[in-house]
Amino acid sequence: MSTLLFKESWSLRRRLLVQLSIGFAILAFALFLSVRFVASSSASLTQDTLLGASATSISQEIRIVNGKPFVDLPYSALATLGVAGNDRVFYSVRHLEGTLLTGYEGLIEDVKPKVATKPQFLTSEYQAVEIRAAVLNRTLFHQGQRFELVVTVAQTRDAYHQLTDSIALSAAAAGAGFFVIAGLLGMIAISNALSPLRVIGEALAKRETNDFSPIEASSPTEVKPLIDALNAFIVQLRTTFETSEQFILEAAHRIRTPLAAVSAQTELAHRAARSDAMRKRLARALRSARQTTRVTTQLLNQAMITYRSTRAPIEEVSLETVIKAAIHDLDAAADLRAMDFDIEIEPDLTLFGDEIALTEAIRNLVDNAIKYGPEGGDIMIKAVGLTVDTIQLTIEDQGPGIAEEEIGHVVGRFSRGSNVGRIVGSGLGLSIVRQVVSTHGGDMFLEKAAGGGLSVRLTLRRHRRLNMIGTIR
Repeated sequence: MSTLLFKESWSLRRRLLVQLSIGFAILAFALFLSVRFVASSSASLTQDTLLGASATSISQEIRIVNGKPFVDLPYSALATLGVAGNDRVFYSVRHLEGTLLTGYEGLIEDVKPKVATKPQFLTSEYQAVEIRAAVLNRTLFHQGQRFELVVTVAQTRDAYHQLTDSIALSAAAAGAGFFVIAGLLGMIAISNALSPLRVIGEALAKRETNDFSPIEASSPTEVKPLIDALNAFIVQLRTTFETSEQFILEAAHRIRTPLAAVSAQTELAHRAARSDAMRKRLARALRSARQTTRVTTQLLNQAMITYRSTRAPIEEVSLETVIKAAIHDLDAAADLRAMDFDIEIEPDLTLFGDEIALTEAIRNLVDNAIKYGPEGGDIMIKAVGLTVDTIQLTIEDQGPGIAEEEIGHVVGRFSRGSNVGRIVGSGLGLSIVRQVVSTHGGDMFLEKAAGGGLSVRLTLRRHRRLNMIGTIR
């Protein structure tokens, strides 16, 4: 039924309204047919009553004169029928064998009443018009003779059809009014019936992403199973998030420390190696250890970012504080390569978001600029307010940059440019930045810097608009 009558995308409101409309339309049509039938029956009964009375009146005026039937036609018998508008009246009195005594020739000659004392009513055609007729049998006795006569009174049906059509039109108007009023009442009833679902939807939409409290709302009996199921799902979701958080914390502690130890021990062994062959093998092992450490750290960082995108508290963050925190973590790496920071930050730039996630994103961009930039080069960091609602952060390096045809590719997970050489990297840095920017409702643009390096431009929204997908260009 539902697959044939409704589209899958139709809402419950629309489905119920269509069903009720179909039901109301059927009821309105049934009302129209019922009123029309009653009107037709009433009009026919009225006409039959008049025709029968007229036929009876005429039959009572038949008497025997000079041994023959004689009819003194009463004017009142036909005058009553004449009040029905433009309808024409026909009558005849004939012998049973067919001889016309008086009236219109050929008026229903082949009908003999089944009951002698009661008129028989029928619809026929006379002079190319539809008529309704009453046929009555009258038997007279005179001096041993029996005279059987048939009295027929007929009338055209114009007034009947006019009355029936008028009542039917009124019935159609009443049915249409019923349909409209019932439809409006149905819409109100549907809205009231679905209001508990709307309340639940609005309550869920207004929730913070880290709110796992049960839904508490008074609801009809039919909606209570849905609320119970949602609350059970919320409990499972909270358990899943707590398990994920515990796993991330455990993994960060259990994996990073051994990997750092492996890298340190491999580096010590590399320094103590006595042969070139051994040093080469240990150099390869050291590179693999560093690569593994880098990838593992970035995977854990991305897992942490993913987790915090739904659970982290949202607060007003100073962009200058976030940038300085990211730079402070990488000062030592920049000093080893004799690189300087050219920083230009507009004062009082703030936005609503997750400070830890924003710091991690900027740290990844600065780390890339240090890794891929030339020794002794500069890293430009500029933050300005574009509009009342938008902040633009730009980080440029003087490295090899990224080929234009690879820009759309390098933002994916485990994707790197073709010109990175033997520089250790995980291919996750830009992916993490994209995720953070997207959850903060911003956009990320990769462009060729004026000096030939890479320019990463982030457009961030000042106001709280999380979990929106940004555009990567």
